[in-house]
Amino acid sequence: MRSGQPLQINKSLAFLEAVLIVALVVIANLFPECVGITYPLENGERVFLPLLSADFSRYLPWLNLLWAAMIALIVLKMRRGYWTRAMLWANIIIAAYMQLLAFAMVLGPSIIGLNPSYAAVQALPESMLLGLEATVIPRLSTVVDAMLTILAFIALIDAYLKLVKVARFNDLAASR
Repeated sequence: MRSGQPLQINKSLAFLEAVLIVALVVIANLFPECVGITYPLENGERVFLPLLSADFSRYLPWLNLLWAAMIALIVLKMRRGYWTRAMLWANIIIAAYMQLLAFAMVLGPSIIGLNPSYAAVQALPESMLLGLEATVIPRLSTVVDAMLTILAFIALIDAYLKLVKVARFNDLAASR
């Protein structure tokens, strides 16, 4: 960034970000049962197991708020074409909210778990379900918690970088 030059927005990247967020909103709100794994049965067949627990729905209002704020900021970024001080601050607030939400999801009830009613409909053997609950689900839960923790730290780093941009932006404004 040269002195006096506004912080430009990469519109292609912003558009891609918006598309991915909209896909997340649709999947999380309309098709949460589609998030899962295929698991091999003893007879060689494979069965699909949805992995989002009932507790996942507790986080949906907070996730939807996050995604709505992110999409609103993306639309604003694409219309403006460059960062303003207010947009940088909004991005910092969204990053902080993302960090708090990720930590709440790590510390709260697990979003990973088997749905007993789905398992009953599929007529899955109880021994397989107990094995999954004892081995696979805790491992997946640990991986998801680690990913959420990493996401929270990325949000923290992003917020720091945005603060640096705000400071530079303020320095540019003061030098004019």
